[in-house]
Amino acid sequence: MSDCMSDAMAGNGALFTSEEAVEAAWVVVDPVLNTHHRVHPYKPDSWGPKQADTLIAADGSWHNPRSVVA
Repeated sequence: MSDCMSDAMAGNGALFTSEEAVEAAWVVVDPVLNTHHRVHPYKPDSWGPKQADTLIAADGSWHNPRSVVA
């Protein structure tokens, strides 16, 4: 039997989140999920959606460490 399973069966809650903690987390997360704008999809292995450029525009541009030739 795995350690995790035996801990659960023995009532050792040190590795598990309590119901109260889960409920408290949802009090924070749920409003964000319900009111925040949706994410912008983008291609995997890219620098993200074009809308992300506006986040850094005031400070210049993104630095791509892969583009540096060694």
